[in-house]
Amino acid sequence: MRKIMMGALAGTVLMATVPVAAEQLTIEEGQAIVKPFYDLFSLQGSEAAARANISPDWKSYYSNTGYKNLDDTMKAVAGAFPKILPDMKWTQDDISVTTENEVVVRGTLSGTPAGDTFFGQPVNGKTFETMTLDIHTIEDGKIVKTYHIEDWFRALGQLKPQEK
Repeated sequence: MRKIMMGALAGTVLMATVPVAAEQLTIEEGQAIVKPFYDLFSLQGSEAAARANISPDWKSYYSNTGYKNLDDTMKAVAGAFPKILPDMKWTQDDISVTTENEVVVRGTLSGTPAGDTFFGQPVNGKTFETMTLDIHTIEDGKIVKTYHIEDWFRALGQLKPQEK
């Protein structure tokens, strides 16, 4: 908030408090904040580095209203993901800063499912590659929420056995 002089009337100064817009993040700043997040999901980064740039109250939205919290997400990254997709890679193909505190990332998620099934489909050694979109809201240099979508329909289509 900042106080500004609104004017003067008969020797009386009128003051008002107005909100000050946050400074626009640069693409480089946005990229530096979200990179440890993607490194972690690519199974190359550390949880500590990712947590340093993510608010403890972070919400990862998989729908307009449904979300997972930071601890649940970190458990999945550390526990399930390496078993399900041991070669998972998530690249950031395009990064944009759309408002003073939103970073949008168009990415590519790839991997070769391991185990017996992947989303109910038998695993056959095939690799998938699909587009992802993420909108990260940044406050005080930390990600406070992320809306994300992955094209799982396309990914699963790539994993189907070839018809003969």
